Amino acid sequence: MLLQVTHFLLLNVQLILPMLQIGKINTLKVASRVGSEIYLASPTSVKVLLVDKKPPANCQVGDTLDVFVYVDMDGHLAATTAIPKALVDEVAWLKVVSVNRVGAFLDWGLPKDLLVPFGEQHHELEVGNPYLVRLFLDAQNRILATTKIDKYIADENFGIVKLV
Repeated sequence: MLLQVTHFLLLNVQLILPMLQIGKINTLKVASRVGSEIYLASPTSVKVLLVDKKPPANCQVGDTLDVFVYVDMDGHLAATTAIPKALVDEVAWLKVVSVNRVGAFLDWGLPKDLLVPFGEQHHELEVGNPYLVRLFLDAQNRILATTKIDKYIADENFGIVKLV
């Protein structure tokens, strides 16, 4: 049953992707407030939870917000007004803050660190060192990073956003 629900959620996220840019800044309208929770309306009317602990002051239904949109660990769409150091399809220097059995984690300016899976590393990354990485979406629309940027260098859209 859990597999079916997760599969259903991923399918729903994939259906709205053409209109909502995961891993990018989107301008969304405040659809409703339920207690301290704020829900934003996507272009397809799917509600996206604003996960900010301190939402913008005087935020009212009908207001528009520029938010960074991503898929959370449960496969739901989420948004934050915090802007990361790099967006999907961008390249940036980001510092490794930890390494565990799944890969290295980078500080990208959001509370949850950004994963560079071992399979996306040219060589083992070390804590405390900055690395040039490119952000991308995996098959489940999760935001990941890779140090394997060689294939993108010839791309006309290639650009280093900033040194961090």
